[in-house]
Amino acid sequence: MEKRFALFDVKGALLSCGAASAYYTEAIRNIFGLQLDEIDLNKYEGMTAQMAAESILKENGVQDSMIKEKMTPFLEELQYSYNNYDGMAHIAKTKSIMADGAEEVLRAMQDKGIELCAVTGELERIATLNMDRAGILKYFRLGIYGSAGRTYSDLLAAALGSIKSKYGGYDKAGVFVISSNADMISAAKAEGLKAIAVPDRNGKNLMGSEADIHASSIRDPKVLKALTA
Repeated sequence: MEKRFALFDVKGALLSCGAASAYYTEAIRNIFGLQLDEIDLNKYEGMTAQMAAESILKENGVQDSMIKEKMTPFLEELQYSYNNYDGMAHIAKTKSIMADGAEEVLRAMQDKGIELCAVTGELERIATLNMDRAGILKYFRLGIYGSAGRTYSDLLAAALGSIKSKYGGYDKAGVFVISSNADMISAAKAEGLKAIAVPDRNGKNLMGSEADIHASSIRDPKVLKALTA
């Protein structure tokens, strides 16, 4: 059997990582000089880090040219603020909530020789911190994070490039994207990859999506069966 790859859209499919917006307003103040009240980050759930940042900044009056000019340092500042902002001490004590059975599934895939890759719109230092807290970072040999692309298509293209570089190539029929995000599922299908939809942290499923497989949960036997068939 050709080598199989499981590309996990970690946020949602595997983890729920709630966070107050203090780190975000701190980063905006440091890079753009704006003093904002609390931001409802749930409003931007499902967007990549770059797309969410664009929306938040535009809604608060920042011009497109300024956003483009300062996006890279802003993304860096977001990661720094998340990890180090004094007001975030309570978040550092909050354990990332892992989907039921997630680690069991990751371990089973690893045991069967499936290569695991994290592909998420979340920024690297934020994503890996939460993955490490949940105890699942150790399962992933590759990671593509929010700074690597603005859209989910960009992130998947970067992931495939990394797979090709590390493994010398791949068969698209053996690359599976596992996500609770309809935009990620659509991007996977547009790229010619297999897509497995799982419910998000609120139990919302993607039954109307383009996914090849609609699983009832990450531990649904259909998930592992698809990758080992």
